Amino acid sequence: QDLPLKRGPSRLSYLISAAFLLVFVLLFLGLQLGATTSVDLAMLRATHRLAAPGTTRIMVAVTYLGSWPVIAVLLGLFVWRNRSRHPHSVRTLILAVLGGSIGSLTLKLLVRRPRPDLFPALVHVSSFSFPSGHAIISLVFYGSLGHLLADHASSPRLRAAIYVATGLMILAIGYSRLYLGVHYLTDILAGYALGAAWISFLVLNQRRHRYPRI
Repeated sequence: QDLPLKRGPSRLSYLISAAFLLVFVLLFLGLQLGATTSVDLAMLRATHRLAAPGTTRIMVAVTYLGSWPVIAVLLGLFVWRNRSRHPHSVRTLILAVLGGSIGSLTLKLLVRRPRPDLFPALVHVSSFSFPSGHAIISLVFYGSLGHLLADHASSPRLRAAIYVATGLMILAIGYSRLYLGVHYLTDILAGYALGAAWISFLVLNQRRHRYPRI
């Protein structure tokens, strides 16, 4: 007797992916209409009051986890170790990072939002602010990596731990950009929304490839 075939992604799954994209669009429209300005400035002021030398050193280290040099090294190691055993996972991770990077750079050039200047930034940046590239790349890379690792977890408890650790790391990287004064809250939330929309699409596409509908 044939074993039952696992179901591919449902229509609800695609709606979830589209919902993240809608959140990004709403944040973009709010930015253009000036509706997010008061919240953005209030968050910057509140976060700036928490600044301390020791915390700043930690936040600088955390923010580097979402920087290109670190992402490139980790991506290279993952590809090298899994290119033969898990080619679909390798392709998903590469597409996640490339798509997130291209989307981030393109939107920055289109929107051209200046960086915050309410307080002196604690790290040097030269690009535009919206959306946060660190938020996008950290979510698509660590989110994809966490999902792939959780897929091969040996127990539900380990799978849950991987998802929690991944989520905390992504949130910490986003918060570090706010703390260091190089992004508004809107930039970070928009980066998360866009990254989530992209990674959701890739994960759904991978599942459809693995579990086709018949």
